[in-house]
Amino acid sequence: GDASKDQLVEVFRDGKLLVDDTFATIRRRSNGETEKPQMVSTATGKPADVFNNIVMLTDSYKVTHHLQYPPGTTKVYSYFESRGGAYEDVCFFGLQYFLKKYMVGQVVTTDKINEAGSYFKTLFSHPVWGYDEKLFNRGAWEYIVKE
Repeated sequence: GDASKDQLVEVFRDGKLLVDDTFATIRRRSNGETEKPQMVSTATGKPADVFNNIVMLTDSYKVTHHLQYPPGTTKVYSYFESRGGAYEDVCFFGLQYFLKKYMVGQVVTTDKINEAGSYFKTLFSHPVWGYDEKLFNRGAWEYIVKE
């Protein structure tokens, strides 16, 4: 496109997401259509705080992993490892903070599930095919709230 028409859009400020455009919106803007950035809104009507919602604190593609498990799966084993880099050794740091912030008390609530559901519906919606409700595993998160 015409570089003189490029727009600088502030997306994050102080660790908070301000704008969350879908790919369709970005495509339309890149094709020259006049469309303003989509300011973040949630089911609660407040700006989303993705860093304080464990339901949203993940890479987007991982939200759909539950669809890839064989029927009857009850346990999943996960691990992490360094992908390598400039240093021979890696010091894992921050686990205690993470556990205290995201695993102590009631960290999953109905409001947070609704906020995430609204966010992922917007994110995964397609302009032609719409949205498949199976993509966000609402039932599993609601089970955590109930149990």
